[in-house]
Amino acid sequence: MVVFLVPVWLVIFGMEILELRRVKQLQLENLFQEFLICLTTGLRVGYSLPNAFEGALKELVLLHGEKHLLIKEMRRVCRALREGICLEEMVSDIGKDLECKAMQELGEVLQIASMVGGNMTKTITETTKLLHERHVLRQEIEDGLTGRRYEARIMECVPFLMVQYVEIGSPGFFATMYESDYGILVMSMCLVAYVVSKIWMYHIVSCVMEG
Repeated sequence: MVVFLVPVWLVIFGMEILELRRVKQLQLENLFQEFLICLTTGLRVGYSLPNAFEGALKELVLLHGEKHLLIKEMRRVCRALREGICLEEMVSDIGKDLECKAMQELGEVLQIASMVGGNMTKTITETTKLLHERHVLRQEIEDGLTGRRYEARIMECVPFLMVQYVEIGSPGFFATMYESDYGILVMSMCLVAYVVSKIWMYHIVSCVMEG
């Protein structure tokens, strides 16, 4: 029986890694949204672009410390601004490296604004507003899916708990299912259905969040 469960545990392990990565990216997006809010606030009170970036970075450092990767990367951006280096492409590249969609999109918008000669401060303010609204909507969807995700995790454990319960109460009850060719076929089909349903669930959640 244990041998047949190995592929299932491998799939579950892989899915958990993907889920942890998704959560980490969501935390990164949340942190960048905090930075954008601080940045927009600075621009609205009349700070120059370099000073607004510096002020937003200081706020993040006070709240989250120096260790977060995004804070280290934004410190590079602030340094580039002080040195007069063009930040549009730099912001976009950092967004790609960190897989932070909001940051990448901000960089792309800034590149377009610099090419057409638009007001950079106004562009950043309006883009930040749109990105924040989209992030709030995504966060609401995430909160709505949290309960469903916990329910799905519980249902994933139910088949294994039922099998263990029956096996403890009636030792050897499932022996036929793992010793005969027909039993092996049936249990293999059940395992495949279980794995497919788990992958399908993860795919649905991913599509909803990306949409």
